Amino acid sequence: MKMEKEIKLLCEKLSKGYKGKRGQEIQPNPYINFKKFAEYLLAEGYRKTTVKEYLKKIHKFMAEINEDNLKAWVTKIEAMRDYSQESKLRLNYFVHVILRKYLKAIHKEEWINLLPPTSLVKKVKSQPKYQGVTEKEWKVIIKNLEGVFRDTTILMRRLGLRVGEIINMKKSWLVKRNNKFIIFIPKSVSKSRRDEEVPLDTFSYKIIAKYLKNKSDKDYVFTITENNVRRKRRKLNHNDFLLAYRKLFKNFKIKVHPHTFRHQFAHDLEKHGFFESEIQILMRHVDISITGRYLTKEKDRTFDKFYRLREGK
Repeated sequence: MKMEKEIKLLCEKLSKGYKGKRGQEIQPNPYINFKKFAEYLLAEGYRKTTVKEYLKKIHKFMAEINEDNLKAWVTKIEAMRDYSQESKLRLNYFVHVILRKYLKAIHKEEWINLLPPTSLVKKVKSQPKYQGVTEKEWKVIIKNLEGVFRDTTILMRRLGLRVGEIINMKKSWLVKRNNKFIIFIPKSVSKSRRDEEVPLDTFSYKIIAKYLKNKSDKDYVFTITENNVRRKRRKLNHNDFLLAYRKLFKNFKIKVHPHTFRHQFAHDLEKHGFFESEIQILMRHVDISITGRYLTKEKDRTFDKFYRLREGK
């Protein structure tokens, strides 16, 4: 394919060095095996355009790395715990994610072994790993979470909302159409950078309605009270969820992340017989191949469905 050839050429350029658009010399980087890293990412299911972007950014980062720069960079990444700085440090965070993936690949595939490994490319799993929660775990989670964290966790499982959409949800997002409520997510917030709509069932609407009376800055739906004299309310942030879920792991050894419940949403739809194309619409994925990563595609259940079809049971 055309893009695969482009990736191979890009790997060669990054490894051997080349001239940039302005005529400057781009130094080679012998420390990274770009070809094997690209193969690893493709085998993991990443899109070819994403692979190219990852290769370029990690080359740029490694070209400028030294002890002083590394210390400054790590300090900036640590500062991202203050989520108000996230937009300013997006490039650093993006490179941080790429570097973690590269180090993970090195660890898994043993690329730094003194002897050449027999296989460097990870095999694609035929069946994705289940990343949801069991019903027993779900009962424990709901019983022990309180207030806004309990309600938002229920919404993430029932509607498949991303944690960023929960955090940034505003009262103006609730729209009534044909006597049914929907959540209208503007492109400025949505991950796909396009306007999206989420169908809202009656039970979920009642959960959200409890918070519509709260007064907060910028009209956010889900807010919590700051521990100060004025009792000012602020919107939730990602770290609030991590702290709430950390208590579950500490007390009950249940390890969950906000995105776990989006996976569970997809599993619930699959279990109730929704087609993959229908799940794609409800998950709001641009590419159906992304939806496939969320589904278990249980072989036994598929075989039972086939037998019922053929044997008329």
